[in-house]
Amino acid sequence: VLRFSRLFGPGKPSSLPQIWRGVRRRRKKKKHHETRESDSGSDQDDRRQKFKGWTMNYGPEPPPERVASDDEEKLLKPMEDKEQAGKGGESGENGDMGPKVADWRFGPAQI
Repeated sequence: VLRFSRLFGPGKPSSLPQIWRGVRRRRKKKKHHETRESDSGSDQDDRRQKFKGWTMNYGPEPPPERVASDDEEKLLKPMEDKEQAGKGGESGENGDMGPKVADWRFGPAQI
């Protein structure tokens, strides 16, 4: 333990954080200037237009009957509507509401 603390204890270079480890010298990026001296492709560069951004071409608005209902409208509806619909379903068969028993429990393979 003593030898370990001598080799790797606090204050040793191996235990200090290496702040400059990932830093490398960055070279300045050279800007690619249009060279007028080159013979190949100089005419094509003059014809190109600068890209000014994307233009969005939206389609026509769909009719209201073809638009799906918004989830926000469903969530903002009062809870009473959902409770009344649930109570109406309970008056019918209760078998549909509860969990269904698996067929293998009461089949011919039971012990």
